[in-house]
Amino acid sequence: MTHIHHTRTSRRPSVESTSAGRTSTGRPSAARRAAALALAGAMTLSACVGRNCTLIGCSSGLYVDISEFTDAPGQRAVTARLCGDDACRNYDLTAGAPGPQLTLTLPDDGARPMRVTLQLTRNGATVLSAATTTTLERLAPNGEGCAPICYQAMLTLRGGQLVARAG
Repeated sequence: MTHIHHTRTSRRPSVESTSAGRTSTGRPSAARRAAALALAGAMTLSACVGRNCTLIGCSSGLYVDISEFTDAPGQRAVTARLCGDDACRNYDLTAGAPGPQLTLTLPDDGARPMRVTLQLTRNGATVLSAATTTTLERLAPNGEGCAPICYQAMLTLRGGQLVARAG
């Protein structure tokens, strides 16, 4: 005996692929959609993995080298006051020793001009007063597109004046 098997035909439009990777309904085939998603995922992953970011840290701030300033031996300690706009910090400096680098930490507000003042005093009397305007510069120590980003200005006390110094 021969058995006849009847199948019900579907009323859905055909989903056979055409040579352009589209179905007869004009939509991309499942294989083409999967390939596009895989390519997009690979591109996104390579954007993160392909970066050569190092792990160098940085802080936004103002850095002033006052090593030129020396006090006479045997004199009492000198104090320094460093201000960048409205942010200020006080330091106690040891008499007779070359001055250190003074640091004023600042918020990450971006590159901008800043008024800088430095005052050195001994026993309440000003022994040096210097001021300048400088610009905080953008720094990306790990490369563009890599964190952190900070903003810094570096100055040197030279001849009683604050002057910009190279990075």
